[in-house]
Amino acid sequence: MKQLIKKYSTPSSLGVFDQMVVSGGNFLIGILLARFLGLEAFGEFTLLWMIVFFALSLNMAFVSKPMLTLGTKKEEASTYFQALHTVQLVVACLAVLITYCGMRIAVKNDFIDYSSTIIMSVCMLVASQLVYDFYRKYFFVAEQILHALCLDILLFGIQVVAIVLFYWNGYASLENVLLLMGIIQLSILGITSLFVGVLSFNPTEIIKTTKEHMQYSGWLTLTAVLQWITGNYFLIIAGSVLGAAAVGIVKIVQQLSGLCHILFLAMENILPISAAKEMKKNGLNGLTQFLKKQGFLWFIPLLFFMSILLIGGPVFIKLLYEVELGENYFMLPGFAVLYLFVFLGIPGRIFFRTVERTKSIFIAYVLGAGFSLLAANSLLSNWGLTGLIVGLWIVQLITLLIYLLEHNKIIKSDHKSLQIV
Repeated sequence: MKQLIKKYSTPSSLGVFDQMVVSGGNFLIGILLARFLGLEAFGEFTLLWMIVFFALSLNMAFVSKPMLTLGTKKEEASTYFQALHTVQLVVACLAVLITYCGMRIAVKNDFIDYSSTIIMSVCMLVASQLVYDFYRKYFFVAEQILHALCLDILLFGIQVVAIVLFYWNGYASLENVLLLMGIIQLSILGITSLFVGVLSFNPTEIIKTTKEHMQYSGWLTLTAVLQWITGNYFLIIAGSVLGAAAVGIVKIVQQLSGLCHILFLAMENILPISAAKEMKKNGLNGLTQFLKKQGFLWFIPLLFFMSILLIGGPVFIKLLYEVELGENYFMLPGFAVLYLFVFLGIPGRIFFRTVERTKSIFIAYVLGAGFSLLAANSLLSNWGLTGLIVGLWIVQLITLLIYLLEHNKIIKSDHKSLQIV
């Protein structure tokens, strides 16, 4: 028994299990919201969550993703993490202020029509998601993955139970669910902060850490904006052209396909740390071979997930969501192909972040975002949801082509420098 526990208590095993909890929790919450709120309100929830996701994308680019690389290299790690903890809380407060003002202005000018409760709830979710992402990433860098696992079990477990209780008592509205989730997340994160460490009030250290992250994340931050556009602009246009219910349908298929995110996000959390060590030990060639090998190993479970999706997808949608997609079931194989393209791009992004050449990621997203802005309205207006799938395919193929070209350019440059030496 002890040997079995030891075998499955490795960082990699715990990391995968933790990501299963996160993806499974999000998946279950999505099922509950779709069933309890209906397609229209679930589509509205999805559109509101894009605001949260936009703030989270910027925060990941500026705070948590650089931490995965910089935190591993730091000799005085405790001082660095204390300063970064302070920076994160300041960033979260600024994000809340910007979100609140932005939504209030949009309501005043009749761009959106949401109550004060919904605006306040979205602000709470912005703050909680930013801090939550930082704490999870910190636990991974500090090799305290069990702490991350406990946080995720507690966070998602309480939310699921609370949403079910709200439904049973007749309180399951969009407004109430958003408020409930915001209160739960902030409360749990307040407790979690006790395990992360004290804040730093040393201005010199805080400014130094901020500058390091600004220097590292310059391209990543711009990329986050473009990534949000490429990933969400088609859904926004779908809401405008096809209605909120269509967004709900897309989200359901996306969630079911999103079981693959268990692998994707686990790769994003685990591989950067190992990649940084491999780069330091064996250089660019060693890093490339490491990522190729890891890509092959992670592809096997991805293939398993895809097979389940294609074979059982229609049954799962009817059973879990109580929704009949009719002619829109073609989206299941469409998303399976899409996530294959997404998977192929993950080792590329990790490579560029490790060698600190994030400009390459930025270039790929510039082209992808440009295509989305130019083509989304036309594709959706003429082809409906088929246009959405095709558009997302093209975005990912553009990204993969740029990654391949930029990777080869870096490798050739490294070989030339070695020959000169």
